[in-house]
Amino acid sequence: MELKEYAVEDIDLELYAGEGRLEVPALVARLYGGNLGGRMVLDLAGGDLKKAAYGINLTFANVNSDLLLPKGTRDGKYGIINGNMDFQGIGLDPAAGIRLEGQAYITEIGPKVADNLLRSLDPQGVDSSIRTTRLLINRGFKPKLMTFVLRHGYLYPEIIFAQPWYFPMRLSGGKVELARIPLDMFLRSSGQGPAAR
Repeated sequence: MELKEYAVEDIDLELYAGEGRLEVPALVARLYGGNLGGRMVLDLAGGDLKKAAYGINLTFANVNSDLLLPKGTRDGKYGIINGNMDFQGIGLDPAAGIRLEGQAYITEIGPKVADNLLRSLDPQGVDSSIRTTRLLINRGFKPKLMTFVLRHGYLYPEIIFAQPWYFPMRLSGGKVELARIPLDMFLRSSGQGPAAR
């Protein structure tokens, strides 16, 4: 099965539906050579999309990260990505506004894939914090943890690095906090229009 150009295989899930509520208490699937597990819930609030509530909690491990990247950025190298995410939201009507909050953690990612991920967040290269972070990665800094906190309509990325011994300067706290990114940017790219907060 393909979801927005991503191939998910061997899906095993439980689904409960009734009284305007959908719940998937257990989901297991294969995603690009790795595993995906989690749970999801959707409450349609009696048909009032402005009040509809939803949540998703996913964990993924041993995913071939090269296959997750846009086709133009692949270099054929195999990389593993591990992580988890937990998001909750209210509202399914973009015109009325969508409130979405939560966080995602990438606990294992290679430098090349991290660089490509950052490039996808800033394809025009206008964000100085992303440019600086990509420069650090290309100088030998290895990402240990990438966090993405979503609140008040903005995504707040942060990267904790393993610093190379030969680099003369040390990062404060060993991390870089990137400039916040409006969630509207992702909604526009998916055709939903600006409505997040």
